Amino acid sequence: MKDGRRVKRRPTLKPILFLPDDVVMEILSRMPVVDVLKCRRVCRRWNSLILTSCFSDMHRKNHSSFPMIVVQEKLYCYNMTNLLLLVDRLEPSRKRTKLRKFCVDSILPVSKDLFIFRLHYDGLFVMGNLNVDRFVIFNPITRDKVNLMIPTVPECDVMGMFFHPLIKEYCIIWGSFVANPKPLFKMVNLSSKPFCKDINPSASLVEGRILHSKDPKVPVVIEKDAILYWMVDNCPENHSCEETIMAFDIKSEEFSFVPHPGPRHQDCNHEKHLNMQIFKMDGHLSLLQKTTKSRSVFIIDIWSLKDSAAGLWMKIHSVPINIDQLGNVGWFDDRYFVAMVVVNGELFAHYRWRGWIQRIFGCNLETGIVRRMSRTYTYCCMDTYIPSFVSLKNCRSEIRI
Repeated sequence: MKDGRRVKRRPTLKPILFLPDDVVMEILSRMPVVDVLKCRRVCRRWNSLILTSCFSDMHRKNHSSFPMIVVQEKLYCYNMTNLLLLVDRLEPSRKRTKLRKFCVDSILPVSKDLFIFRLHYDGLFVMGNLNVDRFVIFNPITRDKVNLMIPTVPECDVMGMFFHPLIKEYCIIWGSFVANPKPLFKMVNLSSKPFCKDINPSASLVEGRILHSKDPKVPVVIEKDAILYWMVDNCPENHSCEETIMAFDIKSEEFSFVPHPGPRHQDCNHEKHLNMQIFKMDGHLSLLQKTTKSRSVFIIDIWSLKDSAAGLWMKIHSVPINIDQLGNVGWFDDRYFVAMVVVNGELFAHYRWRGWIQRIFGCNLETGIVRRMSRTYTYCCMDTYIPSFVSLKNCRSEIRI
């Protein structure tokens, strides 16, 4: 106060407000998801930058090294729940992982049905009911969602989700391998003007084939270079080793097959395929094969696909694992051993431990050292997850096929 008059102070402008948009996006993209959500409330400019597709790609790329684990527990017991558990990042230095609970009841439609976690892509979750006629695609970070209603068809289910490089939109592919009267496949895009497109492969190519799935029956789909890959589990007739992995070219919309690595025969053994799994490692399609050496030791062989057209694989790892290192498992079944992701040369997988209780462990692919996570899960569906800020606001809220 000067001479009885109050002096008005000019507001000081913060230098960070003068930073260019690309610099602000680069800084925010390196921050954790929780901090980015707080930064959305700073100003309208930051909020609009965070909601752009460019920022979503930058943030997902910067945080793809350490994915999270998403878990849905209590699928088969009477106390059913739609609660999702997000386990913190799988980093080599951590043994006790953090746990965040995320309730999706407010996102899912009002229904008495239990919605089961089916798959995810680019941070978008796909959950469907037990009748396989209603699905919800949503982002747990932005809370955007799309309801997908499909007709009830025998043996029909969602097979995968991908970003179409030609139309620049996210798409869902669903169908049935049952020839009644012929295999049914459809592709629908998520946009303000969705359309459903029929895919008509030859019946002799896909008829009777069942995709290898996790527990519960959810097909494992891997996307690499605009091609979707599934593991073929079995079929009514004997199929050769040349038809182990089914591939779908997104651009040409054609199905094909890729043979598995190692020795191949005309009639492939079904038990041999049960010990094979496909997953993504260092940006390449990889196949893991478990071979039982003795009652207490099994060997993990990992192959990397070098040439899809020629079916050329290269063996990159072979690690023996002692079952005793996994703890007092009591009863170990190879069918419930599921590989998830490789982080900094460490393979993370989950297995059944004492009945229906499941546990995560990590195995160093170079040294063979095994470390167990202390937390256990019951009656669960489990997969890796990378948070993203992909928005679905421009999509129609409900799509009926």
